[in-house]
Amino acid sequence: MALPIRSESIRMRVKRNFCMMQKNKKQLLCVLCAISLFLFSSCKILSPFPKTWKGPTTEHSSSQTDRDPYTKRHYSGDIEHFDIPLEERPRDSFDKRAFLVAFFEFKDIIQSEYDEANEAKLLALYEKIKSGLLNLKTDVSLAKYDYYLDVTNQENAEFYVDKEELYNSYFAKSLSLFKTVFSTEYADAFRSHVGDWCADTFAAGGRILSEDQKALKNKINELKQEYDTLVFQSTDSAALKELYLELVNANNEYARLCGYNSYVDYAYAEVFARDYTAEDIQVIEDEIIDEFLPLYTAYTAYVTDNGSVFDVYQENHDSGEEMFTRLKNCIKNISPELKESLDHLLQNILYDADESDTKLFNPCFTQEIYRYNDAYIFISPNHTVSDYITVLHEFGHYNRAYYTATSNPFRPKGTDDIEEIMSQGLQLLCYDYYRDYHEKYGSALAAQTIFQKMTAILDGFAVNEAEYRSYTTPDLTIEKLDAIWAETFEKYGRPFEDTSWTQISQGFQKPFYYISYATSGLASFEIFAESRKDFNIGIEKYMTITSLPKGTKFIEALNIAELQNFFEKGVISELSDILADALGVQKK
Repeated sequence: MALPIRSESIRMRVKRNFCMMQKNKKQLLCVLCAISLFLFSSCKILSPFPKTWKGPTTEHSSSQTDRDPYTKRHYSGDIEHFDIPLEERPRDSFDKRAFLVAFFEFKDIIQSEYDEANEAKLLALYEKIKSGLLNLKTDVSLAKYDYYLDVTNQENAEFYVDKEELYNSYFAKSLSLFKTVFSTEYADAFRSHVGDWCADTFAAGGRILSEDQKALKNKINELKQEYDTLVFQSTDSAALKELYLELVNANNEYARLCGYNSYVDYAYAEVFARDYTAEDIQVIEDEIIDEFLPLYTAYTAYVTDNGSVFDVYQENHDSGEEMFTRLKNCIKNISPELKESLDHLLQNILYDADESDTKLFNPCFTQEIYRYNDAYIFISPNHTVSDYITVLHEFGHYNRAYYTATSNPFRPKGTDDIEEIMSQGLQLLCYDYYRDYHEKYGSALAAQTIFQKMTAILDGFAVNEAEYRSYTTPDLTIEKLDAIWAETFEKYGRPFEDTSWTQISQGFQKPFYYISYATSGLASFEIFAESRKDFNIGIEKYMTITSLPKGTKFIEALNIAELQNFFEKGVISELSDILADALGVQKK
C-alpha cells in the first residue's frame, strides 16, 4: 500500500521542521549523520572508511613543485565586484511597489495600439523588471544563508520562504508577460534588446501544462516533500522504499504525458538539458567496469596499504577562517586569477565553515549572490581533516561564480556536468601543493582527493544504472528494487547495504542527477592527466572550461577546451592507463 501523502505548503514544511528540531535536535543529528551520500544537494563526499582508522603515512611528493604559477591566460575583467562584507549586505533590497508599477506599465503598453514612441519606454521598463527580479533573487540567496545558519530562528525561516515564494511567482509572471511581446509590433525591437537566447526563451514561454499534468506534478512535489518528512522523522527504510516506488510510477506517468517513453528520456532531455543520452552512457559502462574499476581497485589497495588516505579522518577543529586562510598557500601556486577571487572572498568574509548548534547539519554548498557578482560558501564541518578538501572543492565553485557572474536572472543556470569540473578539476590541479595547504596532512589530502574522485565516478555510474533499471523495469516491486540496486552496486565494486540506496536523496529529489558527478569526474581527471604532462596546458584547459558561459553543453565544452570526448570508444581505457602511470599503480 502506498504511503498517505501529506500535502502542505513549503511554508508549513519549514515551520514543521523548525518545530521538530526544537523538539528533538539530537534525533535529527543522528538521522542526518547516517546519510552518507550528498544530502541537501551538497557537494560533500563522505568515504566509507572509518574515522578511527590510523596508519602510517607515505609522503606525497612531486618533482613538479618548482614551477611558476600560470599567467598566460586571464579571465574576463569586465565584471564589477563590491567590497561589502556579507553580513552588511541588505537582506530586503526588493522594491515591490516599483516592480509592480514597471510590470503593469509594460503590460499596458503591449496591450495598447502600437506607438513608436513607446518602444524605448518598453525596453526601459524591461530593464526595471529585470533589475527588480535580480534584487529579489539576491534577497532569496541571503535569506537562505541566514536560515541555514540558524534553523532554530522561525523569523529567518519564514522570511526565507516568503522571499522564495515571491520570487518564483514574479519570475513566472514575468516570463508570461514577455512572451506576449512577440505577438506585437514591438517584437523585433524587443528581441534586438534582450538578445536571441532570452528572446527564444521568452517566446517559448515554457511548457503549458494540462490539468492532468498539473495534478501529477503537484503529486510528485508532495511526494518529494514527504521524503523530507520521513528522513527527518527517522522513518524505517520500508516506508522510503514504498515512497520511491510511488515516485517512479508518478515520474514515468508525467513523462508519458509530456510525450516521452519514460522518465529517463524526459530527465536527460528536459530536466538536465544534456547533449548526451542515457544510451550514450550505456555504451561506456563496460569500459568503466573493465578499465576504470581496476584502476580504482589498484589505487584503493595502494592507499589502504600505506595508510596515507586515512589521515583525513583525524580530528580537526580549525576554524573556518584558518582553513580559508591556509588555502591561499595552495592557490597562489596555481594562478593569480584564483588568488584574486580568494582574496575577495576572504576580505568580505563570504563564507561560514564553523560549527554551530543552530546551523543546518550536513550541507556544503556555494550559493551565488546575484546583485554582487560573487557568492558565499556554506560548510557544515565534519571536524576531520577532510574539511580542508571540502573548502577547496567549494572554492572551485566560488571562483566560477566570481568570474562568470551575470546580472540577468533569465540567463541559463550552469550545466551540472560542467559545474562540478570547477570544483573537482581544481582539487586535482592542486595535487602537488597540498603540503602547502596543510603541512602535516598534505599527503593524506592528496591521496584522499584522488580516491574521492575515483569513487564519485563509480558511484555516478552505479546510481545512474540502478535508476535506469528502476525506471524501465515493468511491474516494479520493492523486491525488484532491492535486487536492482544490490546487483548494480556489486557490479561496480561499491559497498552496499539493503537500506543504503534509500539514503541517496537525489534518487528521490532529482533522479538521474548523479551521473553528472561521473562525467565531470572523468573530464577533471583528463585535466589532471594533462597537467602531469604539462602543468600549464592543464591549467589552460581548466580556465577555458571555467570561463565558458553558463548553459554551455557538456560535449560542446569538452570540444572547446580540447578535451577528449570519452563517449568515444577507447578514451576511458586510454585515460585509465595514463592515470595509472601518473599515480604509480598497476591496474588489477
